[in-house]
Order: sequence, then structure tokens, then C-alpha cells
Amino acid sequence: MYGLVLSSDDSRARRHRLTVREKNYEVYPRFVYNRVDGATVMLGGSFYRHGLDTSVVETETGYAFASERFRGRMMVEQTVLHNPAITVGGAYGRWLATDDDHLLSDVQNTVFALIAREDFKDYYETTFGELFVARSPVARTDG
Repeated sequence: MYGLVLSSDDSRARRHRLTVREKNYEVYPRFVYNRVDGATVMLGGSFYRHGLDTSVVETETGYAFASERFRGRMMVEQTVLHNPAITVGGAYGRWLATDDDHLLSDVQNTVFALIAREDFKDYYETTFGELFVARSPVARTDG
């Protein structure tokens, strides 16, 4: 038998969720360490409203101490038509990105960087923005 065993990092397990009348609010802290940003302390949150007028707002912001930069991202999404379901949205952020997330999670990389002094990811800084319109291929039936 051969192969590579990968485990996933389920960050949803550490989230604090409050649900009020089909509205979900989540808040979560996050800590990562890598050779570019050093220690990075993040605070994230999200708001989901389900039903016919689905709304989503997600945000995460924090400070990277070694690179002395603020990092953050925000995404907004709103359903504007119901049948067919059409959603509009956008995202903006300043982030330390990598194409190596399939190798190991941020948590696993943090452990290796702190204990073994080995960082396995190659990073690049990115500022991004996007706008989108999406159509659901299946008619919605909720409501």
C-alpha cells in the first residue's frame, strides 16, 4: 500500500454560532504562523439569512506581526430573483495566498513552522476584488 494521507482542518468546529429566526451568526478566532507573516491573529465572522432572500456576509481580519501588515477579506452575496434563482455578490481583500493548500492545512503548517522550524508553503501577497452574478441551474422550491 502506498500514498499520501491528508487530514482536513475543520475550522467550523471552533466557531460560535447563534441562530435567530432563520438567521445564523458566527464568530471565530484564528491563529496562524508562517515564515512570511510570523504570528497572525485573526477574527472572523459571518451572517447567513436563509429562505427566499438568501443573504451571506463573511469577513475575516487580523494583523500579521512579522510583516507588520493588516490582512483581511470580505464577501457579500444576495439572492435577487427567485425562479430561476439569481445571486449577485462580490469580495475584496488583502491576503497572503499560496497554491500549496492542498499539501497541508494552515493548522498543520503552523505546527511544523513553530516546532520543526520548517514552513512547507510558498506565499505571495495579493489584493483581490471580484464581482459575480450566478444563476442556479435548478428552480428553488423553498418558501
